Amino acid sequence: RRSSDLFYVDRIKDLSLSDSVWTVDFYIWFKWNGSDVNPGENFQVIDGEIEKKELVDEFTNGTEHYQIYYVTAKITKFFDVLRFPVDSHLLTLEIEDKKTEREDLIYVADNGTSNINPGVQIHGYNVGKISVLEKPHIYNSSFGDPRIETRPTSYSQLRAGIDISRPDLGFYFRIFIGLFVAVAAALVALFIKPTEAEPRFGLGAGALFVAIANTIVTSGLIPKTGIMTLADMVNDLGLLLILITIVESTISLYIYDIRGEKELSRILDRISFIFLLIIYIIVNAVIITSSW
Repeated sequence: RRSSDLFYVDRIKDLSLSDSVWTVDFYIWFKWNGSDVNPGENFQVIDGEIEKKELVDEFTNGTEHYQIYYVTAKITKFFDVLRFPVDSHLLTLEIEDKKTEREDLIYVADNGTSNINPGVQIHGYNVGKISVLEKPHIYNSSFGDPRIETRPTSYSQLRAGIDISRPDLGFYFRIFIGLFVAVAAALVALFIKPTEAEPRFGLGAGALFVAIANTIVTSGLIPKTGIMTLADMVNDLGLLLILITIVESTISLYIYDIRGEKELSRILDRISFIFLLIIYIIVNAVIITSSW
């Protein structure tokens, strides 16, 4: 049997990168002939769970059947956060029959009428169009069913994909503004006389604390994958630069106070400020342009 099946995504209620889940409300409808299959009754969401399933309407005209359901589903999605916070993702919604194999039931996707509510929003992302396709989903097992030959089983799977992407660099600057201010404070400290140890080293130490706090906050926004993300690179670069300014202040203090070469200390501070600022801007620009 062939079942004509379509999606209308009504709302994306929630999306959590850190929890690896997203929740969606959608309509799905089935049109088929014959009474030996029931795609509306037996469909399931792959890699997720149906939280609510409501039969909105149905009719039968001879052997022709039609059903439309309103469904809320919570779906597991292992997001690729390598480019976070300038990331983009493909949200996939996969429907499969629980009982009937592909040789007896094949979904037929119709991209012409599958659609997404123009009002669907996800904070921090642009929501693209929806595309739908059917593909076989093969299980290399008969699940121990004595009625089935020892062979892989195949089910028809209807898959909808929704592209989401960051609209601009607004989110990037919002989560790193504290880090950038901390780096600026550490660089400005190089203009303070080295013998004024409390303000000079205090600014560096405070900047280091802010940078570490920013690293912890940004790490909490994504799952603990163990990979080096763009956010990790930016945070580590900021930490390294602040640490370098503290080391430079120590060297400058030694030159100024112990060796008595005050002019050399001032020159070192100015050169360090210019060099570190330029390097920091260039490396940040390379990181963001290579990932955007």
